[in-house]
Amino acid sequence: MYDIVNDFVQFITKKECLSTDAEVANRKIEVLGSNLRHLTLTSVVDDQDLLSITSRNCKNLRTLTTIHSSVATVYASFILQVKCLRTINLSGSSIKELPKEIGELVHLRHIDLSGSRKLEKLSDTICGLYNLYTLDLRRCKSLNKLPDNMGKLIILKHLYVGESDSLKCLPKGIGRLTSLQTLDVFPLFSVDNDEAFQVGDLRTVNQLHGSLQIRILGKVKDGSEAQLRDNKQLFHLQLDFGEVRDKAGESSGRIMNVLRPHDDLESLEIYGYFGSTWPNWLMSLKKLRLLTLEDICVCEILPPLGKLPFLEGLYLGAMSGVRKIGGEFLGVEDDQTSSFKSSLSMLFPKLNDSTFTTCRRGRTGEV
Repeated sequence: MYDIVNDFVQFITKKECLSTDAEVANRKIEVLGSNLRHLTLTSVVDDQDLLSITSRNCKNLRTLTTIHSSVATVYASFILQVKCLRTINLSGSSIKELPKEIGELVHLRHIDLSGSRKLEKLSDTICGLYNLYTLDLRRCKSLNKLPDNMGKLIILKHLYVGESDSLKCLPKGIGRLTSLQTLDVFPLFSVDNDEAFQVGDLRTVNQLHGSLQIRILGKVKDGSEAQLRDNKQLFHLQLDFGEVRDKAGESSGRIMNVLRPHDDLESLEIYGYFGSTWPNWLMSLKKLRLLTLEDICVCEILPPLGKLPFLEGLYLGAMSGVRKIGGEFLGVEDDQTSSFKSSLSMLFPKLNDSTFTTCRRGRTGEV
Protein backbone atom coordinates (compact mmCIF):
# COMPACT_ATOMS: atom_id res chain seq x y z
CA MET A 1 0.00 0.00 0.00
CA TYR A 2 2.84 2.41 0.84
CA ASP A 3 4.43 1.85 -2.62
CA ILE A 4 1.10 2.48 -4.34
CA VAL A 5 0.59 5.75 -2.46
CA ASN A 6 4.19 6.77 -3.12
CA ASP A 7 3.84 6.07 -6.86
CA PHE A 8 0.63 8.10 -6.96
CA VAL A 9 2.35 11.04 -5.23
CA GLN A 10 5.18 10.87 -7.75
CA PHE A 11 2.64 10.92 -10.58
CA ILE A 12 0.78 14.03 -9.42
CA THR A 13 3.97 15.88 -8.47
CA LYS A 14 5.71 15.04 -11.74
CA LYS A 15 8.44 13.15 -9.90
CA GLU A 16 9.59 16.28 -8.05
CA CYS A 17 9.00 14.95 -4.50
CA LEU A 18 10.48 12.00 -2.66
CA SER A 19 10.05 10.77 0.91
CA THR A 20 12.13 7.72 1.72
CA ASP A 21 14.30 5.92 4.22
CA ALA A 22 17.93 6.95 3.89
CA GLU A 23 19.00 3.34 3.42
CA VAL A 24 17.30 3.08 0.02
CA ALA A 25 17.41 6.73 -0.96
CA ASN A 26 20.17 6.47 -3.56
CA ARG A 27 18.29 3.96 -5.68
CA LYS A 28 15.10 6.02 -5.70
CA ILE A 29 16.93 9.28 -6.37
CA GLU A 30 18.59 7.71 -9.41
CA VAL A 31 15.16 6.85 -10.84
CA LEU A 32 13.86 10.41 -10.46
CA GLY A 33 17.05 11.99 -11.79
CA SER A 34 17.47 15.75 -11.92
CA ASN A 35 13.69 16.35 -11.64
CA LEU A 36 13.89 15.95 -7.87
CA ARG A 37 13.05 19.16 -6.00
CA HIS A 38 11.80 18.13 -2.55
CA LEU A 39 13.48 15.37 -0.54
CA THR A 40 12.52 13.97 2.87
CA LEU A 41 14.91 11.45 4.41
CA THR A 42 14.07 9.32 7.41
CA SER A 43 16.50 7.56 9.74
CA VAL A 44 19.72 9.21 8.56
CA VAL A 45 22.22 7.64 10.97
CA ASP A 46 25.53 8.59 9.39
CA ASP A 47 26.94 11.96 8.33
CA GLN A 48 28.57 10.44 5.26
CA ASP A 49 25.25 8.88 4.23
CA LEU A 50 23.70 12.33 4.01
CA LEU A 51 26.64 13.55 1.96
CA SER A 52 26.49 10.65 -0.49
CA ILE A 53 22.72 10.86 -0.88
CA THR A 54 22.63 14.53 -1.79
CA SER A 55 25.51 14.17 -4.21
CA ARG A 56 23.27 12.17 -6.55
CA ASN A 57 21.12 14.31 -8.83
CA CYS A 58 20.31 16.83 -6.09
CA LYS A 59 21.81 19.94 -7.64
CA ASN A 60 18.34 21.43 -8.16
CA LEU A 61 16.96 20.45 -4.75
CA ARG A 62 14.67 23.08 -3.20
CA THR A 63 13.65 21.36 0.05
CA LEU A 64 15.62 18.99 2.28
CA THR A 65 14.06 17.51 5.41
CA THR A 66 15.47 14.87 7.75
CA ILE A 67 13.28 12.91 10.18
CA HIS A 68 14.59 10.78 13.05
CA SER A 69 18.08 11.88 12.16
CA SER A 70 21.29 11.20 14.10
CA VAL A 71 23.39 13.49 11.94
CA ALA A 72 26.03 15.19 14.10
CA THR A 73 28.00 17.07 11.45
CA VAL A 74 26.96 19.05 8.40
CA TYR A 75 29.92 19.12 6.04
CA ALA A 76 30.85 22.16 3.98
CA SER A 77 31.02 19.92 0.90
CA PHE A 78 27.39 18.95 1.49
CA ILE A 79 26.30 22.60 1.66
CA LEU A 80 28.11 23.40 -1.57
CA GLN A 81 26.18 20.67 -3.41
CA VAL A 82 22.71 22.09 -2.69
CA LYS A 83 23.01 25.78 -3.51
CA CYS A 84 19.46 25.97 -4.83
CA LEU A 85 17.90 25.09 -1.46
CA ARG A 86 14.96 27.21 -0.27
CA THR A 87 14.18 25.16 2.84
CA ILE A 88 16.41 23.07 5.09
CA ASN A 89 14.88 21.18 8.01
CA LEU A 90 17.33 19.40 10.33
CA SER A 91 15.05 19.44 13.36
CA GLY A 92 15.90 16.95 16.07
CA SER A 93 19.41 16.38 14.77
CA SER A 94 22.59 16.07 16.87
CA ILE A 95 24.55 18.84 15.15
CA LYS A 96 26.61 21.25 17.26
CA GLU A 97 27.00 23.93 14.61
CA LEU A 98 26.45 24.70 10.95
CA PRO A 99 29.47 25.35 8.72
CA LYS A 100 30.20 28.91 7.65
CA GLU A 101 29.37 27.85 4.07
CA ILE A 102 25.68 28.03 5.03
CA GLY A 103 25.99 31.68 4.01
CA GLU A 104 26.39 30.59 0.38
CA LEU A 105 22.85 29.23 0.21
CA VAL A 106 21.58 32.64 -0.81
CA HIS A 107 18.15 31.34 -1.84
CA LEU A 108 17.32 29.95 1.61
CA ARG A 109 13.98 31.10 2.97
CA HIS A 110 13.39 28.70 5.85
CA ILE A 111 15.81 27.10 8.32
CA ASP A 112 14.46 24.69 10.94
CA LEU A 113 16.92 23.49 13.59
CA SER A 114 14.32 23.01 16.31
CA GLY A 115 15.00 20.28 18.82
CA SER A 116 18.73 20.23 18.04
CA ARG A 117 19.65 20.03 21.70
CA LYS A 118 23.41 19.97 21.08
CA LEU A 119 23.47 23.03 18.83
CA GLU A 120 25.89 25.49 20.45
CA LYS A 121 26.35 28.27 17.90
CA LEU A 122 25.30 29.68 14.58
CA SER A 123 27.87 30.98 12.15
CA ASP A 124 27.74 34.73 11.58
CA THR A 125 27.57 34.00 7.86
CA ILE A 126 23.92 33.09 8.35
CA CYS A 127 23.30 36.83 8.60
CA GLY A 128 24.08 37.13 4.90
CA LEU A 129 20.97 35.14 3.93
CA TYR A 130 18.98 38.14 2.79
CA ASN A 131 16.04 36.03 1.57
CA LEU A 132 15.52 34.29 4.91
CA TYR A 133 11.91 34.39 6.15
CA THR A 134 11.91 31.84 8.98
CA LEU A 135 14.52 30.76 11.53
CA ASP A 136 13.31 28.11 13.98
CA LEU A 137 15.58 27.52 17.00
CA ARG A 138 13.05 26.18 19.49
CA ARG A 139 14.27 23.67 22.08
CA CYS A 140 17.94 24.22 21.21
CA LYS A 141 18.99 23.74 24.83
CA SER A 142 22.73 24.39 24.34
CA LEU A 143 22.39 27.55 22.25
CA ASN A 144 23.42 30.56 24.36
CA LYS A 145 23.97 33.27 21.77
CA LEU A 146 22.71 34.43 18.40
CA PRO A 147 24.98 36.10 15.81
CA ASP A 148 25.59 39.80 16.45
CA ASN A 149 24.66 40.80 12.89
CA MET A 150 21.10 39.45 12.95
CA GLY A 151 19.93 42.92 11.96
CA LYS A 152 21.07 42.19 8.40
CA LEU A 153 18.23 39.69 7.91
CA ILE A 154 16.04 42.53 6.75
CA ILE A 155 13.07 40.45 5.55
CA LEU A 156 13.06 37.91 8.40
CA LYS A 157 9.43 37.44 9.44
CA HIS A 158 9.49 34.57 11.94
CA LEU A 159 12.07 33.95 14.69
CA TYR A 160 11.37 31.11 17.13
CA VAL A 161 13.56 30.64 20.23
CA GLY A 162 11.08 29.15 22.73
CA GLU A 163 12.46 26.64 25.27
CA SER A 164 16.04 27.52 24.30
CA ASP A 165 16.67 28.28 27.95
CA SER A 166 20.42 28.97 27.68
CA LEU A 167 19.67 31.97 25.48
CA LYS A 168 19.70 34.86 27.96
CA CYS A 169 19.44 37.77 25.55
CA LEU A 170 18.91 38.64 21.91
CA PRO A 171 21.34 40.73 19.83
CA LYS A 172 20.47 44.40 19.59
CA GLY A 173 20.33 44.21 15.80
CA ILE A 174 16.96 42.47 16.02
CA GLY A 175 15.54 45.92 16.60
CA ARG A 176 16.23 46.64 12.92
CA LEU A 177 14.04 43.75 11.74
CA THR A 178 11.03 45.86 10.85
CA SER A 179 9.41 42.96 8.96
CA LEU A 180 9.47 40.66 12.00
CA GLN A 181 5.99 39.28 12.72
CA THR A 182 6.77 36.37 15.04
CA LEU A 183 9.04 36.43 18.07
CA ASP A 184 7.76 33.79 20.43
CA VAL A 185 10.08 34.52 23.40
CA PHE A 186 11.88 37.73 24.34
CA PRO A 187 14.48 37.23 27.12
CA LEU A 188 15.37 40.41 29.04
CA PHE A 189 18.72 40.44 30.81
CA SER A 190 22.12 42.11 31.18
CA VAL A 191 21.73 45.78 31.99
CA ASP A 192 25.41 46.41 31.23
CA ASN A 193 25.41 44.80 27.79
CA ASP A 194 24.91 47.52 25.17
CA GLU A 195 24.89 44.87 22.45
CA ALA A 196 21.79 43.16 23.90
CA PHE A 197 18.22 43.82 22.83
CA GLN A 198 16.62 45.85 25.63
CA VAL A 199 13.10 46.85 26.66
CA GLY A 200 13.33 50.19 24.89
CA ASP A 201 14.15 48.47 21.60
CA LEU A 202 10.66 46.97 21.51
CA ARG A 203 9.43 50.25 20.05
CA THR A 204 11.11 49.36 16.74
CA VAL A 205 9.57 45.87 16.50
CA ASN A 206 5.94 46.83 16.11
CA GLN A 207 4.59 44.26 13.65
CA LEU A 208 4.49 41.25 15.97
CA HIS A 209 1.58 38.84 15.52
CA GLY A 210 0.02 36.14 17.67
CA SER A 211 1.73 35.30 20.95
CA LEU A 212 4.74 36.73 22.81
CA GLN A 213 6.44 35.55 26.00
CA ILE A 214 8.71 38.03 27.80
CA ARG A 215 11.09 36.45 30.31
CA ILE A 216 12.72 38.82 32.79
CA LEU A 217 16.02 37.17 33.71
CA GLY A 218 17.84 39.96 35.51
CA LYS A 219 18.00 43.69 36.09
CA VAL A 220 17.08 45.50 32.91
CA LYS A 221 17.53 49.02 31.62
CA ASP A 222 14.89 51.70 31.95
CA GLY A 223 12.36 50.97 29.25
CA SER A 224 10.37 54.17 29.40
CA GLU A 225 10.35 54.35 25.61
CA ALA A 226 9.05 50.82 25.03
CA GLN A 227 5.98 50.75 22.80
CA LEU A 228 4.72 47.20 23.08
CA ARG A 229 1.20 48.56 22.78
CA ASP A 230 1.87 49.39 19.12
CA ASN A 231 1.79 45.66 18.32
CA LYS A 232 -1.91 45.60 17.53
CA GLN A 233 -1.81 42.03 16.15
CA LEU A 234 -0.70 40.42 19.42
CA PHE A 235 -3.54 38.49 21.02
CA HIS A 236 -1.61 36.66 23.79
CA LEU A 237 1.07 38.02 26.13
CA GLN A 238 2.97 36.16 28.84
CA LEU A 239 5.12 38.07 31.35
CA ASP A 240 7.40 35.83 33.40
CA PHE A 241 9.33 37.28 36.37
CA GLY A 242 9.98 33.82 37.82
CA GLU A 243 13.79 33.88 37.68
CA VAL A 244 14.06 37.26 39.44
CA ARG A 245 11.04 36.96 41.71
CA ASP A 246 13.00 37.52 44.92
CA LYS A 247 15.32 40.18 43.49
CA ALA A 248 13.19 42.45 41.36
CA GLY A 249 11.63 44.49 44.18
CA GLU A 250 10.29 47.86 43.12
CA SER A 251 11.64 47.41 39.58
CA SER A 252 8.97 44.78 38.91
CA GLY A 253 6.26 47.43 39.03
CA ARG A 254 8.26 49.79 36.81
CA ILE A 255 8.97 47.11 34.23
CA MET A 256 5.37 45.93 34.29
CA ASN A 257 4.01 49.40 33.55
CA VAL A 258 6.51 49.82 30.71
CA LEU A 259 5.33 46.59 29.09
CA ARG A 260 1.80 47.81 28.56
CA PRO A 261 0.11 45.89 25.69
CA HIS A 262 -2.57 47.26 23.40
CA ASP A 263 -6.05 47.50 24.88
CA ASP A 264 -7.55 44.78 22.63
CA LEU A 265 -5.35 41.99 24.04
CA GLU A 266 -7.34 38.74 24.44
CA SER A 267 -5.12 36.60 26.67
CA LEU A 268 -2.67 37.53 29.45
CA GLU A 269 -0.47 35.45 31.77
CA ILE A 270 1.63 36.93 34.60
CA TYR A 271 4.03 34.76 36.60
CA GLY A 272 6.27 35.62 39.54
CA TYR A 273 5.34 39.31 39.66
CA PHE A 274 6.97 40.87 42.73
CA GLY A 275 5.52 44.38 42.63
CA SER A 276 3.33 45.71 45.41
CA THR A 277 0.68 47.14 43.07
CA TRP A 278 -0.98 45.86 39.93
CA PRO A 279 0.00 47.38 36.57
CA ASN A 280 -1.87 50.56 35.82
CA TRP A 281 -3.02 49.20 32.45
CA LEU A 282 -4.60 45.92 33.58
CA MET A 283 -8.18 47.18 33.82
CA SER A 284 -7.96 48.87 30.41
CA LEU A 285 -7.95 45.44 28.71
CA LYS A 286 -11.68 45.49 28.04
CA LYS A 287 -11.55 42.65 25.49
CA LEU A 288 -9.53 40.29 27.68
CA ARG A 289 -10.96 36.76 27.58
CA LEU A 290 -8.34 34.68 29.43
CA LEU A 291 -6.30 35.76 32.46
CA THR A 292 -3.73 33.84 34.52
CA LEU A 293 -2.07 35.28 37.64
CA GLU A 294 0.34 32.92 39.36
CA ASP A 295 3.05 33.07 42.02
CA ILE A 296 2.19 36.62 43.11
CA CYS A 297 3.76 37.12 46.53
CA VAL A 298 3.44 40.81 47.43
CA CYS A 299 0.12 42.23 46.20
CA GLU A 300 -2.36 42.02 49.11
CA ILE A 301 -5.59 42.61 47.20
CA LEU A 302 -6.82 41.54 43.80
CA PRO A 303 -7.69 43.98 41.03
CA PRO A 304 -11.40 44.57 40.24
CA LEU A 305 -11.57 41.79 37.67
CA GLY A 306 -15.34 41.63 37.87
CA LYS A 307 -15.42 44.72 35.66
CA LEU A 308 -13.77 42.97 32.69
CA PRO A 309 -16.80 42.48 30.41
CA PHE A 310 -15.45 39.67 28.18
CA LEU A 311 -13.46 37.62 30.70
CA GLU A 312 -14.27 33.94 30.10
CA GLY A 313 -11.45 32.11 31.89
CA LEU A 314 -9.66 33.07 35.12
CA TYR A 315 -6.84 31.20 36.85
CA LEU A 316 -5.37 32.43 40.16
CA GLY A 317 -2.61 30.30 41.65
CA ALA A 318 -0.03 30.63 44.44
CA MET A 319 -1.30 34.08 45.44
CA SER A 320 0.48 33.97 48.78
CA GLY A 321 0.43 37.74 49.29
CA VAL A 322 -3.32 38.15 48.95
CA ARG A 323 -5.04 38.82 52.30
CA LYS A 324 -8.58 39.42 51.17
CA ILE A 325 -11.01 38.62 48.36
CA GLY A 326 -14.03 40.84 48.64
CA GLY A 327 -15.91 43.63 46.94
CA GLU A 328 -12.74 45.07 45.41
CA PHE A 329 -12.28 41.83 43.43
CA LEU A 330 -15.85 42.03 42.11
CA GLY A 331 -15.47 45.68 41.26
CA VAL A 332 -17.81 47.14 43.88
CA GLU A 333 -17.07 49.39 46.85
CA ASP A 334 -17.12 47.94 50.37
CA ASP A 335 -20.28 49.86 51.26
CA GLN A 336 -22.01 48.32 48.24
CA THR A 337 -21.23 44.67 48.95
CA SER A 338 -24.54 44.10 50.72
CA SER A 339 -26.48 45.09 47.62
CA PHE A 340 -24.21 43.75 44.90
CA LYS A 341 -26.45 40.72 44.36
CA SER A 342 -28.96 42.92 42.59
CA SER A 343 -26.33 43.77 39.98
CA LEU A 344 -24.58 40.37 39.95
CA SER A 345 -25.37 39.89 36.27
CA MET A 346 -23.16 42.90 35.54
CA LEU A 347 -20.14 41.33 37.26
CA PHE A 348 -18.10 38.72 35.35
CA PRO A 349 -20.86 38.63 32.68
CA LYS A 350 -18.98 36.13 30.45
CA LEU A 351 -17.04 34.07 33.03
CA ASN A 352 -17.57 30.32 32.63
CA ASP A 353 -14.30 28.86 33.95
CA SER A 354 -12.41 29.93 37.06
CA THR A 355 -9.74 28.25 39.20
CA PHE A 356 -8.30 29.35 42.56
CA THR A 357 -5.37 27.35 43.98
CA THR A 358 -3.09 27.71 47.03
CA CYS A 359 -4.31 31.14 48.07
CA ARG A 360 -3.27 31.39 51.72
CA ARG A 361 -5.60 32.46 54.52
CA GLY A 362 -5.06 36.09 55.45
CA ARG A 363 -5.16 37.67 58.89
CA THR A 364 -8.85 38.48 58.58
CA GLY A 365 -9.69 34.96 57.50
CA GLU A 366 -11.29 36.21 54.32
CA VAL A 367 -9.17 34.25 51.81
